[in-house]
Amino acid sequence: MFAGKASTTTFVDVRVLKHHVRAERILDSILYEALIAQRALEDDFRLVVVVVIYGDADLRERLQSRWQPRVSHCPADVELRVLRRDDVRCEAA
Repeated sequence: MFAGKASTTTFVDVRVLKHHVRAERILDSILYEALIAQRALEDDFRLVVVVVIYGDADLRERLQSRWQPRVSHCPADVELRVLRRDDVRCEAA
């Protein structure tokens, strides 16, 4: 459930990480793009970043704890969710 102000435009950016080597660069890119969007949309903007990882619960916790402070300090309205691939249900259309 994505709850927010009714007047705010909410975007969802879903990233799937099989290899965690580039994870930091991906986060930097997402936060930079969020700042650009915030300016273009005159603060009427919210971004939910969903990162799906291939790995165990320890890896999920490490990424969440390392990334959350950076996301929290971003001036744009960004929410981070890190999920393990095994915890995501995929249903055929």
